[in-house]
Amino acid sequence: MLAQGAKAGLGIAMLGRWMVSNDLASATLQQVLPDWQAAIHEESTGGIYLLYKDERYQRPALRALIDYPVEHLAR
Repeated sequence: MLAQGAKAGLGIAMLGRWMVSNDLASATLQQVLPDWQAAIHEESTGGIYLLYKDERYQRPALRALIDYPVEHLAR
């Protein structure tokens, strides 16, 4: 979803190179801020974000996807 938004010109996204290597090679996407790297260490407050459509009825598989990180990765 983030890659699609970046390809549509909606903004920039931090994505793994493995996810966008073909898009970088074909110039569909271009790297910006090449000297910047995400800092992942003890002091990092980085979070995990799930984007999903808010629907009246949530499928059990989606609910499980939402609940798992909350239950297993909470600090």
